[in-house]
Amino acid sequence: MRGSCSSTSNVSGFPFVDQRHFLSPLAPADARALFKASVVNVEMAISSYCNRRCPYCPNKDVDRRTAHYRMDDGVFLNIMRHLKDIAYSGEICLHRFNEPLADRDYALARIRQVRQFIPAAAIIIYTNGDYLDGEYLRLLGEAGIACIAATVHAPPEGANFTTLAAQLGERVRQLGRNWRLVEDRPGLRVVEIEAGPRMRLFYTARDFFQIGSDGPEMLDRGQSLDAGKTYRRDQPCLQPFTELQVEWDGTLLPCCNIHTDVAAHQAHFLGRVAAETDLFAEWTNAAYAAWRRTLFSNRLKPSPCTSCDHALLDDTPAMRQWVERTGARP
Repeated sequence: MRGSCSSTSNVSGFPFVDQRHFLSPLAPADARALFKASVVNVEMAISSYCNRRCPYCPNKDVDRRTAHYRMDDGVFLNIMRHLKDIAYSGEICLHRFNEPLADRDYALARIRQVRQFIPAAAIIIYTNGDYLDGEYLRLLGEAGIACIAATVHAPPEGANFTTLAAQLGERVRQLGRNWRLVEDRPGLRVVEIEAGPRMRLFYTARDFFQIGSDGPEMLDRGQSLDAGKTYRRDQPCLQPFTELQVEWDGTLLPCCNIHTDVAAHQAHFLGRVAAETDLFAEWTNAAYAAWRRTLFSNRLKPSPCTSCDHALLDDTPAMRQWVERTGARP
């Protein structure tokens, strides 16, 4: 999709995959080198709270509003120290199933810490925009945000696209900045708003229930939602190879679709970061290696990945041959 903050969402060519991805344990130097060579996107929830319960998100069925937990300082700083150690320069997104901008002072403090530890990283915020205003936008730019992807979300009872597009227009007017239309087609409208010299802001209205060739365009989030998907995935998935996914409590997950509060997903936790954890060793532990062996193939994927059409590779004969040649050996 045009107007996206992330440069890693669509993978083309032959990405870096090494036999060490499928082996565990690794020597500390190998684990560090593999993480440095592989990871281009770090997604970490700096807090638990989300103010919405959208019908296309697992948060509709779990409670992310009663309590507001923050990531422990020891966990956060440990991750920062490891990323600093390898001069990490990829993307870092302070969001999973939380609303990162709900607590202004805390969010700004964390963003400044990220910028201090890993100045070359591109800090990205995904937000529902409910807390965003002109002054907050200025402060985010000063703190070092590279890009904000804001989405107008339907209320729990749902809304048609006309309503969403009108809400998008109102949000844009409230910010009072110049803007341009990036994409406009049935069920999707994206605008880029002038946010400052070093920060980009994309605002999107999207109909997640629009029907495509395989049912609604919404993801089934690791089969936690009844999305009516008919798609069956035999393509590889590289998310456990190229990403670090950390929940607010330090839990490590294989991808952005696995939710720590969904009961069926709790069997898919891959580890946990604490204040003294060797992050590189944990990212190369036996659970990670097993997930990578399962996902790096041209065969039908098991649950919860069976119907996932997120982050697809370019499906070409050359790609399939590369997967067979490069994948884990028995």
